[in-house]
Amino acid sequence: MELPLATRQRGWMPMPRLEISTVQPLGLARAWAYAWPAQNVLVYPAPETQAPPLPAPAGGQGRARVTRAGDDVHHLRNYRAGDAPRSVAWKASARRDTLLVREFEQQRHGELLLEWPQTTGLPYEQRIRRLARWIDDAEREGRRYAVSVPGQPPVAMGQGAQHRHQCLRTLALMPAESRHG
Repeated sequence: MELPLATRQRGWMPMPRLEISTVQPLGLARAWAYAWPAQNVLVYPAPETQAPPLPAPAGGQGRARVTRAGDDVHHLRNYRAGDAPRSVAWKASARRDTLLVREFEQQRHGELLLEWPQTTGLPYEQRIRRLARWIDDAEREGRRYAVSVPGQPPVAMGQGAQHRHQCLRTLALMPAESRHG
């Protein structure tokens, strides 16, 4: 079950008191009850909103190779900070009044290894948010990916909803303090 809850931090959180109410069947009266769930919920990290594109796939298939002339364009997506200007679809962007970027078929292949050192230079919590965004992006693009962060067991290569939850759980359970530089 998913319940929208405002949270301040990732990790385990006690379930707040829930109010269950109704005005059925005629809307003339309101009935309510409170429930105090005796369990905790795991809060995933909020993904970074303006993350750069996914890092190059494992095995040396860098993005520099995938934008050669002649590669098949798979689809257009919204521009994200860090996208190369040469990948912007200028004509399509002008028609839709928003920046669109070409995604090439080759970019969809190749396994991604999402590692802590790829986020060096960012504040600790932003590094976690960047990795969360990349997990969501990789999943959306149908890519296989693995996650490796300090203090947690690595998550093997995979994809799908269950794999995404396993990766986000790994990020959610990282220690709150920056002990990993």
